[in-house]
Amino acid sequence: MHAATSKPVPADADELALVDSAASFGLKKLTWANLKAALLSYFQGQFREKLTAARTYYVRADGSDSNTGLSNTAGGAFLTIQKAVDIAASLDLSIYDVTIAVAPGSYAAVVFKSQVGTGTVNVIGDAATLTNCTIAGGAGSAVTASGGGLRYVISGFTLTGARGLTITEGATVAVGPMRYGSISARIFDVTRGAKCYVNASMTVTSGMPYMAVVSGQGLLIFQPGITVTLTGAPAFSGNFVYCGGSGSSIEIAAITFSGAATGSRYLALLNASIYVASAGESYLPGSTDGTKLTGGQYA
Repeated sequence: MHAATSKPVPADADELALVDSAASFGLKKLTWANLKAALLSYFQGQFREKLTAARTYYVRADGSDSNTGLSNTAGGAFLTIQKAVDIAASLDLSIYDVTIAVAPGSYAAVVFKSQVGTGTVNVIGDAATLTNCTIAGGAGSAVTASGGGLRYVISGFTLTGARGLTITEGATVAVGPMRYGSISARIFDVTRGAKCYVNASMTVTSGMPYMAVVSGQGLLIFQPGITVTLTGAPAFSGNFVYCGGSGSSIEIAAITFSGAATGSRYLALLNASIYVASAGESYLPGSTDGTKLTGGQYA
């Protein structure tokens, strides 16, 4: 072998000799293509794949989590949003975004996970008909996002459960068009340095203790100019918005509220702030004025 002619770049059909330990150490051969495939399979489990372009994964009610998720067919799409999120979290996004395109159906609660790279993960349902795609949180949260470096966009869903979105521990989530169905506790729970940006109109269809709770230096910002639609005059038994703790803030200025609600409009306490651009005490939905306690600000 040492005296043989050198070939610096092997072709896939080239053959290599090996001694097969599973066959009494008999002489066998394999092609260069076989060797590459075996090494790829091994190393894929050891290192993150680094994206060189944006990527889309598909989720369908007739899919399977054993699929690759890379085609919008029953034989290619994932069955659960969670599987697509897990795969996205296993990648190095580099500078590229991942889109998780979700077909109509009802899906289980999902936990967003931190990603590597500067790209964003976009979870997209049906923005034209929000009732087509549902994420059901049951006794918990429909969507949970926890951890610094986590950057997600979600839009086009109806959320149900005890909570709509729980965003915590430095996570950042932007929210597009959404509908909030049967929510028993609150739609937004933003805490521990997390940020939530509501960038498109939303619909609230049920009463609950709070529409939003922001604490622990959380930040909740509603994009000026959007519409918050309240159907059936929902009752908020606590407050429409609650903001507590130094460094916590809600910005909900220049919003159009369609429909009525009952209950207290707000509670700001412990040096937290609710910014409404001087819209006045009756600006937020509710039937009673809000309250400022222990340095809480409403302005």
